[in-house]
Order: sequence, then C-alpha cells, then structure tokens
Amino acid sequence: MFAVLALVSVCGSTGFAQADSGSAEDAEAKTEKVTHAGNVPVNDVRQALFDKRRTAVIQFVHENQPEMEKLLLALEQSKPTKFRAAINRIEKAQGRLKSLQKRHPERYAASIERWKIKSEIELLTARASNSDDQQSAEARRAEFGVLVGAFIDNRKRMLELEQEQLQRKLTRTERLLKSIESDREALVEKNMRSIEKTIKQLKSGKPVKK
Repeated sequence: MFAVLALVSVCGSTGFAQADSGSAEDAEAKTEKVTHAGNVPVNDVRQALFDKRRTAVIQFVHENQPEMEKLLLALEQSKPTKFRAAINRIEKAQGRLKSLQKRHPERYAASIERWKIKSEIELLTARASNSDDQQSAEARRAEFGVLVGAFIDNRKRMLELEQEQLQRKLTRTERLLKSIESDREALVEKNMRSIEKTIKQLKSGKPVKK
C-alpha cells in the first residue's frame, strides 16, 4: 500500500503535469464521438488508445526513473483509476519535454535531468512520510541534501542555457540595428524596388511571389 501512496503523491504534486497541450482525455472524448457514429465499440477503441499511451509512458519512466516504474505497475494492479490519472499526468510532462528535443537539445537534456531529480525528491518525501520508515533523520537529511544540491545545480544550468539563448538573440538584434543605422538609405531603396516590382507584377496579372 505504501508504494501506491508514494506514486499517487509524486504524480499529484509534480509541476510537470501542467503542460498546455491537448489532454489525452479530450482526444479520447473526440474518438468516442467518431467511433459511436461508426458503430465501432467505443470502449475497445479508447482502451487501445490508452494502451498505446501507457506503453510510451512506461518506456519513458523505465529509461529515466526505474523506481517510479515499479510503483506505476503496482498502482495499475491495485488502483486502476488512479493509475490512469498518473499516466495522463506523466504523459503531459513527457509531451512538454519532447517539444524541446528538436528545438533545444541542451535544454531538453537539462529538463530531463530536472524531471528525474524532482521525481526522486518526491519519492523520497513520500517514503519519509511513511510511519514504517526506519531511516534515521540524519541519513535522510543527507540524502535530501544531495538531491536538493543536484536540483540547484540543474537550475543553474537551465539559467545558463537561457542566458546563452538570450545573448544570441541580443547579438542578432544588435547586428540588425547596426545594419539599419549604417545603411538606412540603401534599405529604403531596396524596399522601394521590391514594392515597384510587386506593382508591375500585379499590373501584368502575374502571381506575386512572396
């Protein structure tokens, strides 16, 4: 029972659950409308969709937080409804992380590390709240200290990456400003020629290239 309570605590408190992408529940609701109209067993389709999502989430957790995987599987057997809710929450976290993977690989790696550290802190917090926990207060504090230190270091890394991104943007902006300041008349003339060319194309009936 403790394992189940620990997982419910983790999945309920993790900040990564608040992704702004479309929810899995909405997707299932839309599917239900379509399949009902086509006389396809709705429950079968919804279960198939959930099974696919479950597989992806379990794989993600297996790769990044094996202890949570064990708790998820225990929750699946004892509390299916809470297991489904946990899968939905973790899937949203996974989706937000994946959105960074191609655009910002370094931030993606740092975000994965943050998720791992945060979930481990939450698992340890759940264990510490268990009345049967025999770990000494000193040992527990030391374990928390290591994790919190890692979390702070990760936060520093995330801020450094954000700073680098902002610096690159600032550099581009400064370059454009200098270009306008030094070649304003040339830029005006260039844009005027573009407008004149567009007018000619419109008069000739040719499609305007954008």
